[in-house]
Amino acid sequence: MTDITVCYAVTHDAQWQRRAAASAYSVARANPGVRVRIAEVDGGEHPWGVRASVMPGEECATEWVLTLDADTWANSNLNGLFVCDADIYLRVGSAWTGGKIDRQKWYAILDRFRLPHLPVYNCGLILCRPRVSSVLRDELSGWSAAIRACGLPDPLMRFRGKPEWWMRDQFALAALVANDGWQVGELTSREHSFHWKDEPPGIVHHLGSDADPFGDEAWPSLKA
Repeated sequence: MTDITVCYAVTHDAQWQRRAAASAYSVARANPGVRVRIAEVDGGEHPWGVRASVMPGEECATEWVLTLDADTWANSNLNGLFVCDADIYLRVGSAWTGGKIDRQKWYAILDRFRLPHLPVYNCGLILCRPRVSSVLRDELSGWSAAIRACGLPDPLMRFRGKPEWWMRDQFALAALVANDGWQVGELTSREHSFHWKDEPPGIVHHLGSDADPFGDEAWPSLKA
Protein backbone atom coordinates (compact mmCIF):
# COMPACT_ATOMS: atom_id res chain seq x y z
CA MET A 1 0.00 0.00 0.00
CA THR A 2 0.99 3.65 -0.30
CA ASP A 3 3.21 4.85 2.55
CA ILE A 4 0.88 6.81 4.90
CA THR A 5 0.98 8.07 8.49
CA VAL A 6 -2.56 8.36 9.89
CA CYS A 7 -3.00 11.04 12.57
CA TYR A 8 -5.63 11.80 15.22
CA ALA A 9 -5.81 14.62 17.75
CA VAL A 10 -8.23 14.21 20.66
CA THR A 11 -8.97 15.97 23.90
CA HIS A 12 -8.87 14.27 27.30
CA ASP A 13 -12.58 13.48 26.97
CA ALA A 14 -13.08 9.70 27.14
CA GLN A 15 -15.72 9.62 24.41
CA TRP A 16 -13.26 11.03 21.86
CA GLN A 17 -10.51 8.70 23.02
CA ARG A 18 -12.91 5.80 22.42
CA ARG A 19 -13.81 7.04 18.99
CA ALA A 20 -10.20 7.60 17.95
CA ALA A 21 -9.34 4.09 19.15
CA ALA A 22 -12.20 2.64 17.11
CA SER A 23 -11.22 4.66 14.04
CA ALA A 24 -7.57 3.64 14.37
CA TYR A 25 -8.66 0.00 14.63
CA SER A 26 -10.68 0.32 11.43
CA VAL A 27 -7.69 1.89 9.64
CA ALA A 28 -5.30 -0.85 10.79
CA ARG A 29 -7.79 -3.61 9.97
CA ALA A 30 -8.19 -2.40 6.39
CA ASN A 31 -4.53 -1.37 5.98
CA PRO A 32 -2.18 -3.79 7.78
CA GLY A 33 1.13 -2.19 8.72
CA VAL A 34 -0.07 1.41 8.46
CA ARG A 35 1.48 3.91 10.89
CA VAL A 36 -0.88 5.61 13.37
CA ARG A 37 -0.25 8.68 15.57
CA ILE A 38 -2.69 9.77 18.29
CA ALA A 39 -2.07 12.97 20.25
CA GLU A 40 -4.10 13.65 23.39
CA VAL A 41 -4.11 17.39 24.04
CA ASP A 42 -5.84 20.04 26.09
CA GLY A 43 -9.10 21.13 24.53
CA GLY A 44 -8.46 24.84 24.21
CA GLU A 45 -10.92 26.09 21.63
CA HIS A 46 -11.86 22.58 20.52
CA PRO A 47 -12.03 21.61 17.72
CA TRP A 48 -10.13 24.55 16.27
CA GLY A 49 -6.97 24.28 18.37
CA VAL A 50 -6.17 20.56 18.44
CA ARG A 51 -5.70 19.34 14.88
CA ALA A 52 -2.34 20.97 14.29
CA SER A 53 -0.88 19.34 17.40
CA VAL A 54 -0.61 15.93 15.70
CA MET A 55 0.29 16.92 12.14
CA PRO A 56 3.91 16.05 11.30
CA GLY A 57 6.23 18.21 9.23
CA GLU A 58 8.69 17.36 6.52
CA GLU A 59 10.54 15.11 8.98
CA CYS A 60 7.67 12.61 8.56
CA ALA A 61 9.01 9.19 7.63
CA THR A 62 6.19 8.41 5.18
CA GLU A 63 5.26 9.81 1.78
CA TRP A 64 1.79 10.90 2.85
CA VAL A 65 0.00 12.21 5.94
CA LEU A 66 -3.67 11.44 6.57
CA THR A 67 -5.36 13.41 9.35
CA LEU A 68 -8.74 11.99 10.38
CA ASP A 69 -11.39 13.12 12.80
CA ALA A 70 -11.95 10.64 15.62
CA ASP A 71 -15.53 10.04 14.42
CA THR A 72 -14.49 8.48 11.11
CA TRP A 73 -14.37 4.85 10.05
CA ALA A 74 -12.09 3.31 7.39
CA ASN A 75 -13.74 0.63 5.30
CA SER A 76 -11.09 -0.15 2.72
CA ASN A 77 -7.51 0.29 1.56
CA LEU A 78 -6.55 3.95 1.74
CA ASN A 79 -4.98 3.80 -1.72
CA GLY A 80 -8.48 4.42 -3.05
CA LEU A 81 -8.31 8.02 -1.79
CA PHE A 82 -5.80 8.95 -4.47
CA VAL A 83 -8.23 10.07 -7.18
CA CYS A 84 -5.68 12.05 -9.22
CA ASP A 85 -2.20 13.57 -8.96
CA ALA A 86 -2.50 16.26 -6.28
CA ASP A 87 -0.76 17.93 -3.32
CA ILE A 88 -3.74 17.55 -1.00
CA TYR A 89 -6.97 15.52 -1.11
CA LEU A 90 -10.15 16.98 0.38
CA ARG A 91 -13.91 16.84 0.06
CA VAL A 92 -15.94 19.99 -0.34
CA GLY A 93 -17.91 20.49 2.88
CA SER A 94 -21.58 19.61 3.12
CA ALA A 95 -22.33 23.08 4.55
CA TRP A 96 -21.01 24.52 1.27
CA THR A 97 -22.88 22.17 -1.06
CA GLY A 98 -26.00 22.34 1.12
CA GLY A 99 -26.24 26.12 0.93
CA LYS A 100 -25.37 26.78 4.60
CA ILE A 101 -22.56 29.18 3.68
CA ASP A 102 -23.23 32.63 2.23
CA ARG A 103 -20.90 32.49 -0.74
CA GLN A 104 -20.68 36.24 -1.23
CA LYS A 105 -19.61 36.70 2.40
CA TRP A 106 -17.03 33.93 1.99
CA TYR A 107 -15.68 35.40 -1.22
CA ALA A 108 -15.43 38.80 0.51
CA ILE A 109 -13.15 37.23 3.12
CA LEU A 110 -10.97 35.69 0.40
CA ASP A 111 -10.88 39.07 -1.34
CA ARG A 112 -9.79 40.74 1.91
CA PHE A 113 -6.71 38.48 1.90
CA ARG A 114 -6.30 38.77 -1.89
CA LEU A 115 -6.92 35.08 -2.40
CA PRO A 116 -8.59 33.27 -5.31
CA HIS A 117 -12.13 32.05 -4.78
CA LEU A 118 -12.36 28.45 -3.56
CA PRO A 119 -15.09 26.42 -1.87
CA VAL A 120 -14.93 25.47 1.79
CA TYR A 121 -13.53 22.01 2.46
CA ASN A 122 -14.37 19.50 5.19
CA CYS A 123 -11.54 19.08 7.72
CA GLY A 124 -12.46 15.56 8.82
CA LEU A 125 -10.18 13.98 6.21
CA ILE A 126 -7.01 15.74 5.07
CA LEU A 127 -4.61 13.67 2.94
CA CYS A 128 -1.45 15.50 1.92
CA ARG A 129 2.30 15.43 1.43
CA PRO A 130 4.45 16.06 4.54
CA ARG A 131 5.51 19.47 3.16
CA VAL A 132 1.84 20.46 3.05
CA SER A 133 1.22 18.98 6.51
CA SER A 134 4.11 21.11 7.80
CA VAL A 135 2.44 24.30 6.55
CA LEU A 136 -0.93 23.27 7.99
CA ARG A 137 0.67 22.49 11.34
CA ASP A 138 2.43 25.84 11.50
CA GLU A 139 -0.16 28.16 9.94
CA LEU A 140 -3.68 26.74 10.36
CA SER A 141 -4.33 28.34 13.75
CA GLY A 142 -2.93 31.68 12.60
CA TRP A 143 -5.22 31.77 9.57
CA SER A 144 -8.15 30.75 11.76
CA ALA A 145 -7.50 33.69 14.09
CA ALA A 146 -6.89 36.13 11.20
CA ILE A 147 -10.14 35.21 9.46
CA ARG A 148 -12.15 35.65 12.64
CA ALA A 149 -10.50 39.03 13.29
CA CYS A 150 -10.80 40.34 9.72
CA GLY A 151 -13.81 42.51 10.52
CA LEU A 152 -16.16 40.76 8.08
CA PRO A 153 -19.24 38.71 9.04
CA ASP A 154 -19.20 34.94 9.55
CA PRO A 155 -20.28 33.35 6.22
CA LEU A 156 -21.92 30.39 7.97
CA MET A 157 -25.67 30.80 8.18
CA ARG A 158 -27.05 30.11 11.65
CA PHE A 159 -28.25 26.55 12.06
CA ARG A 160 -28.63 24.00 14.85
CA GLY A 161 -27.52 26.51 17.46
CA LYS A 162 -23.89 26.61 16.32
CA PRO A 163 -21.90 29.57 17.67
CA GLU A 164 -20.37 32.25 15.46
CA TRP A 165 -17.21 31.26 13.58
CA TRP A 166 -17.86 27.60 14.41
CA MET A 167 -16.42 26.58 11.02
CA ARG A 168 -13.34 28.77 11.12
CA ASP A 169 -10.99 25.77 10.92
CA GLN A 170 -12.57 24.88 7.58
CA PHE A 171 -12.35 28.50 6.42
CA ALA A 172 -8.66 28.53 7.43
CA LEU A 173 -7.99 25.30 5.53
CA ALA A 174 -9.51 26.71 2.34
CA ALA A 175 -7.58 29.96 2.76
CA LEU A 176 -4.31 28.05 3.10
CA VAL A 177 -5.07 26.01 -0.01
CA ALA A 178 -5.76 29.25 -1.89
CA ASN A 179 -2.73 31.06 -0.47
CA ASP A 180 -0.22 28.31 -1.25
CA GLY A 181 -1.69 27.28 -4.58
CA TRP A 182 -1.82 23.57 -3.76
CA GLN A 183 -3.36 21.25 -6.31
CA VAL A 184 -6.49 19.75 -4.74
CA GLY A 185 -7.76 16.27 -5.50
CA GLU A 186 -11.48 16.65 -4.76
CA LEU A 187 -12.94 13.57 -3.11
CA THR A 188 -16.47 12.33 -3.69
CA SER A 189 -18.77 10.36 -1.39
CA ARG A 190 -17.17 7.19 -2.76
CA GLU A 191 -13.94 8.18 -1.02
CA HIS A 192 -15.18 10.28 1.93
CA SER A 193 -18.83 9.82 2.83
CA PHE A 194 -20.99 11.73 5.31
CA HIS A 195 -23.23 9.78 7.69
CA TRP A 196 -25.33 12.90 8.38
CA LYS A 197 -26.16 13.14 4.68
CA ASP A 198 -27.33 9.48 4.67
CA GLU A 199 -24.63 8.60 2.14
CA PRO A 200 -23.62 4.96 1.62
CA PRO A 201 -20.31 4.33 3.41
CA GLY A 202 -17.27 5.19 1.33
CA ILE A 203 -13.61 4.31 1.85
CA VAL A 204 -13.65 6.63 4.88
CA HIS A 205 -17.09 7.15 6.43
CA HIS A 206 -17.58 10.21 8.61
CA LEU A 207 -19.96 9.10 11.31
CA GLY A 208 -20.39 12.42 13.09
CA SER A 209 -20.46 13.06 16.81
CA ASP A 210 -23.90 11.50 17.30
CA ALA A 211 -22.67 7.99 16.46
CA ASP A 212 -20.32 5.86 18.56
CA PRO A 213 -18.68 2.91 16.74
CA PHE A 214 -18.19 1.21 20.12
CA GLY A 215 -21.90 1.56 20.80
CA ASP A 216 -24.83 -0.52 19.59
CA GLU A 217 -24.92 0.89 16.07
CA ALA A 218 -24.04 -1.35 13.16
CA TRP A 219 -20.56 -0.47 11.97
CA PRO A 220 -20.56 0.92 8.42
CA SER A 221 -19.27 -1.10 5.51
CA LEU A 222 -18.27 -0.23 1.97
CA LYS A 223 -20.81 -1.17 -0.67
CA ALA A 224 -19.61 -2.87 -3.83
